Amino acid sequence: MSISHIQICYQLLQTRPTGEKRYQLLQTTHSSAHARNRRLVPTRLLQQFTGTACSTSRAVRNARFHLRSLYDCTALTWPHSRLSRTALQDLEVWAHFQYDIQLNGVPLFTSPTSRALYTDASGGVGWGGVLPPLPMQERLCRAHAAAPHEPSTALHHRAGVELPADLWRTSANEAGLWDADLLPLHINFKELRAVHCSLLAWRSDLQGHRVLLFCDNTTVVQLLRKGTSRSPLLMAELCQVWRLLIDMQVDLVPVYIPSGDNPADFPSRRSQSAEWTFHAGTRATLSRLSSSVFTLDPFATPATAMAPTYCSLRAGERCIANDGM
Repeated sequence: MSISHIQICYQLLQTRPTGEKRYQLLQTTHSSAHARNRRLVPTRLLQQFTGTACSTSRAVRNARFHLRSLYDCTALTWPHSRLSRTALQDLEVWAHFQYDIQLNGVPLFTSPTSRALYTDASGGVGWGGVLPPLPMQERLCRAHAAAPHEPSTALHHRAGVELPADLWRTSANEAGLWDADLLPLHINFKELRAVHCSLLAWRSDLQGHRVLLFCDNTTVVQLLRKGTSRSPLLMAELCQVWRLLIDMQVDLVPVYIPSGDNPADFPSRRSQSAEWTFHAGTRATLSRLSSSVFTLDPFATPATAMAPTYCSLRAGERCIANDGM
């Protein structure tokens, strides 16, 4: 790490760039920010700034994320570079860089994960997420703490989960369909959106935790690890995810899981509100012919259940089985 001085704070156990490197960073940023209204900056000055800022990436949280747009604007064959609107916003972040801001500092010793989440997306249907029961989440997190670099198959075996693909049957499930304007977009974007939607769905359960995230898309796993991509579409979505993570005080630890083992694959490919209930005409006929109140609905969801208890593909408070047959 090319930082001239690292101060160790025993209370926070964090590394923070100080001294000459931080001074150069602030001086270069303000020089670049002086030209932000006209958007043209000397290419050499922009290169000096991005090089200085990049050298702090091991100690500055999301440093590469806030540099991607500046790299994209650097015109290597021209004396001046034109900054985009996104680049100006990222430059403003660096212009207000201070020692005590949230952006500055990463833990010297990372804490273990305490929650586990599965996400997946299908190209033509929607997204899905699976949140296992808390005891199973704790086993997965303990297994990851014991061997953080093990592949997901070995990790699940260590945690005593032999068939992870079937976890959706006994876990909390969330799913949603893609809007028409999202259907043509690349699957990498949809996989990242699935992470975003799952975080929103279980916001209260994941708040303040370090979350072990299982995802079957290698691009999204690497994107969440590195915090940067050459794709403007992915960077725009990643920006929304970062803001949500900061607001939730959540750290993600992404782990790749093969598609065949991902329990979130099933809910991402099925529209349960349409399939797990009787047809409208059948529902009306059953209600008309019945002489008493229904006590069990064999095919239902929480929104379509015709009885106090029901069978469904999703685990739920009133769900007594996963399949009425």
